[in-house]
Amino acid sequence: MKTRRWLAGLMLAAAVLLSRQSAAQTDHEVVWKPEWRRFSWTNVGFTAVAGGAALGIALGVDFREDGHRGGVIGDEWVRDTFLAESRQGRATARVIGDRIFQFGLVYPYLVDTIAVTWIGNGAPDVALQMTLINLQSQAFAALIGLSTAHFVGRARPSTDECERNSDYERFCDAPDENASFMSGHTATMATTAGLICAHNSKLALYGDTPIGLIECVAGITATATVGMARIVNDRHWHSDVVAGMTIGALSGYVLPMLLHYGWGDSGPPFRGTIDTDDGSIQSVLMPMAGPTSLGVGWSVLF
Repeated sequence: MKTRRWLAGLMLAAAVLLSRQSAAQTDHEVVWKPEWRRFSWTNVGFTAVAGGAALGIALGVDFREDGHRGGVIGDEWVRDTFLAESRQGRATARVIGDRIFQFGLVYPYLVDTIAVTWIGNGAPDVALQMTLINLQSQAFAALIGLSTAHFVGRARPSTDECERNSDYERFCDAPDENASFMSGHTATMATTAGLICAHNSKLALYGDTPIGLIECVAGITATATVGMARIVNDRHWHSDVVAGMTIGALSGYVLPMLLHYGWGDSGPPFRGTIDTDDGSIQSVLMPMAGPTSLGVGWSVLF
């Protein structure tokens, strides 16, 4: 516990120093632009209703027990390919996913909002707007995630194994054994990643440097890691994880853009400049899509 606290403290201090150094070098100021929509009382009501409904479902609604069992397209193959064979291996994957998930819950507040925006850039007003947007996105994601978990009733992939062997995993016969759809851990991390990417792309929290771009890519990578950990741990099907990623992307990135930042700025959502002896290198993060793929790409322009 003490080690984690020390690491968290060092990370926050590093974030403050990096943001201050970037602001000093680039003469960049973090401000809330007039064309962006501030958090209104309507947004407060939306967040309160979504958060309250999510809490009510979590505390007052039982999990459905007669939902779908088994995988859908591709689920069985993914499970057979990536499932850890030993109970210890599955438990290790669970711990890794849980730790990243817990870190992801607080990261947007501790690092981007408090350390970087408020302390590092001296912009408490922007930090307040970011905090409210974060709460709104997380409340929306929680409402969707808890609704599907309680009302869909999809059996976890470990259900059949647990029925054959009650020692298959520690959580056999748990009340949430039919809460496979969707992956709440993945949705939460995808929401965090979306918020990181949204705020950095509009506010340029680290100035004209690639740090915000790297932070965004790290958030996406953490989301993929959590999703894979849930599959390896046999707690979710692949389709549960994909659904969680989709809802998280909508909650963390699309919702802030739609309700607050808008889509008006021209150019790719991310640009970073890396200074070298031979000049500057432009790095750009942009969405990429193909017949069999969907994701983001990082292009470097020389």
